[in-house]
Amino acid sequence: MLNVRAGPSTADRVVGRLVQSQPVTAQPVVQNGFRQLDGARWASVDYLVAASGNTC
Repeated sequence: MLNVRAGPSTADRVVGRLVQSQPVTAQPVVQNGFRQLDGARWASVDYLVAASGNTC
């Protein structure tokens, strides 16, 4: 499972979790190694892969 956080830092609180291969909508914003997801949530870019046909 991948922790989803309230901000772009491991110090920010965990607000959810993603399971492997779970699709999620992401924004092109990256800060401190975290990508912004829908709903102002953040996840580590080290564990996110763009879906086929997407560049984000």
